Amino acid sequence: MSQRKNNKAEIEKDAHHKTQNIFMKDCIKINGLCKLTEVALQGFLASKYIDENHTCLSMEERKELKDKVKEGKQAESIVFQYVDFLMSTWNPCSPDEGWSKPDTHPCQKSYLNLKDDQKENDYIDLLNSVQRHTKCSTKYCLTKGESNSELKCRFNFLFDDCGKTKIEFAQVHTKSGQPKYKAVNVTKRNDSRLNRHQPLQLQEWRANCDIQIIVDYQACLEYLVKYASKSEKASSVLNNAFTNVVQKLTDVSDIPSSFKQIMMKSVGQRDYSIQEVMHHLLSLKCVSSTYDVITASLDGSRRIQMASNKEFRTAPSVLDIYAEREKHLKTFPEILKYNFMQFVSLFTQKSAKLQKRKCPVIVKTYPKYSSNLGVHIMGCFVNTNF
Repeated sequence: MSQRKNNKAEIEKDAHHKTQNIFMKDCIKINGLCKLTEVALQGFLASKYIDENHTCLSMEERKELKDKVKEGKQAESIVFQYVDFLMSTWNPCSPDEGWSKPDTHPCQKSYLNLKDDQKENDYIDLLNSVQRHTKCSTKYCLTKGESNSELKCRFNFLFDDCGKTKIEFAQVHTKSGQPKYKAVNVTKRNDSRLNRHQPLQLQEWRANCDIQIIVDYQACLEYLVKYASKSEKASSVLNNAFTNVVQKLTDVSDIPSSFKQIMMKSVGQRDYSIQEVMHHLLSLKCVSSTYDVITASLDGSRRIQMASNKEFRTAPSVLDIYAEREKHLKTFPEILKYNFMQFVSLFTQKSAKLQKRKCPVIVKTYPKYSSNLGVHIMGCFVNTNF
């Protein structure tokens, strides 16, 4: 227990830390994490250049490079403080240091029911119960790399201990051959198996969680591409359809006909994800949007409707309403300032009365006009968008 009390500073943030956090928020709001990291990278490259060319640098060049190194260190310091405040990989009391499994699993407790003197021990119990990658196995995380036959954890455990948060710049290979770097956060760590987490989020969520802080553009791109290109699990529907058809094949079976059977069987039903099943069971919307999508015709076409005398007539199109917008100057004095796209997104006509839209919309135009200067209809694009 005494060991846990000694680590109280690692868990709770005092008033000084909160004041410091306000300062960091202001700095990051002005400069941005990515810009700060760019400054830190320039300092890293300047330091590297000094080490490699220290014998042939003039006094002015050396002073200029040292100023960049100093600015880089200052930018790194702000990023470190921000990362340490949001994310942690520090275990106040790991199993190797004497932690023992509690009688009641921490996930069975509610954070709201905890007393103030119980929250510190609760945080430690959660860390060691749900946040540690306790064992690597071939059934879960051990895989072979493309160029290496040795098994390696796909989550990169075990991590090396680190006494202080730092940024490492790793060189990225590009098609052009120009050197590029990406920033990697190496956080303060004393437990090689502890996953990254946010203490407050962990105690509220009460289950395994992972957090990453993106500090440069390259890491952001990699993160987006990773999930955008992530493959889906193999479809059991298509696999079962293929198996059923193949089992019935004979030496004289028609192959094209067999493939048609497979495709017809697979189209008849599909796989449902766990999230989709839960949405159906709870009668929740599977698709929702805060925007409406409207289509605006640019070729002069109009919608046909039936009048009160049961005669067919054409209704004015959005293009017609825009062409006659001058007659609404008394109601909307600024209406002539808007181009066509702005006009359609801001106004709508109901019962022959022009009024502003209550909800935001996305305008789709048809036909599409190219912005290419070499295309003869480029003027249509300019008239529509400007």
